[in-house]
Amino acid sequence: MVATWAIPVGALCGLSALAMFFFWWWFPRVWRKGNNQEGEMMVMENAARQRHRAIIAAAQEREALEKEGGGRVALREVAGPVGEELPAPPPAYYSAPVYSTY
Repeated sequence: MVATWAIPVGALCGLSALAMFFFWWWFPRVWRKGNNQEGEMMVMENAARQRHRAIIAAAQEREALEKEGGGRVALREVAGPVGEELPAPPPAYYSAPVYSTY
């Protein structure tokens, strides 16, 4: 005769094993995907930051050349036409802490 607790315990063990195998299969995939997305985002943000720094450096160089040349850029346009507005800097993400009382 089978004990009355054997079937529920067996079913629970089976579900637990199934959940554990699903977790072992699913979690590393999602973890790797998230790491890859974060790496790609960091590369894109770094490229945007470098472009912005290059534009700022070129504008500063153009201003220095204009000062040296008496208001005229020497032989080349460094950062585009004179009077061109600089683009906004790349976004810096900040989330302020949220305080709550209990």
